[in-house]
Amino acid sequence: MDRRTVTDEQELAVRRQADEVVRRVLDGSLEFEVISPRMQAIIEGREPTSAAMSGERAKEHSKKRDFAKDRREWFEQWYRTLGFAIAPPLPRVSDREFARRRKLGQSLFYRPSSAGMSYEGFMAAVGQYSHWTVKDEANRVKVGWEPASAGYWFWAEVSEDCPRLRTSWNDLSQATNLLSLEEYVVVWHAHKAETDKVLDRRFWTWLCTRFGQGALRADEFDAGVRVHRWYDPGDLAVPYDGGGGRAVEVV
Repeated sequence: MDRRTVTDEQELAVRRQADEVVRRVLDGSLEFEVISPRMQAIIEGREPTSAAMSGERAKEHSKKRDFAKDRREWFEQWYRTLGFAIAPPLPRVSDREFARRRKLGQSLFYRPSSAGMSYEGFMAAVGQYSHWTVKDEANRVKVGWEPASAGYWFWAEVSEDCPRLRTSWNDLSQATNLLSLEEYVVVWHAHKAETDKVLDRRFWTWLCTRFGQGALRADEFDAGVRVHRWYDPGDLAVPYDGGGGRAVEVV
């Protein structure tokens, strides 16, 4: 096209379209292999064949379904290997949302209802049947348990080191939705099973779960989750160097 025949509005529209394509490729919502042949054909003065474009659209459409479907199937299979017949619903999350969350260091997890999988049953299934939160009745009654009446999907931060270090529990609780104990053990063990990466090996994370007048915090120890009891409510106002908090967001 003769550059002189292009209006300012048309030029602006083309630039916006090009910027949108670049943005979608970078955030993972559009495959490079899908768009690159089209762009190259335009540059060379060709047009992609209808069959090729149809195949590319089918591939892109298939990819958009895969993220949610694969996530559901992974959790269903994982829970089955642990001895639970859990059938998670399809998460109502788009490809673009998966890509955006991945860049934020978040992953999607499914917590079943407490009737379908109790905390105690889960901890036994992952080999932590002797954990104090399972066996120590005197201290268990001080835990602010948060049973789930129904299963739900939630986003959680999965950086190996806990984020928001040197922030007190009080400040975290006001600004962030922290993981509960029940959510944390699912995140920790599922992430390890899926990626072989261990969370909170160097630092610990505050949980929103209360313990009497205090609260609980957790980290990794001996290839499992270790949970610490904090009795003194004054401790909740201290920004400790060794700990922070992980955010959670229910879908």
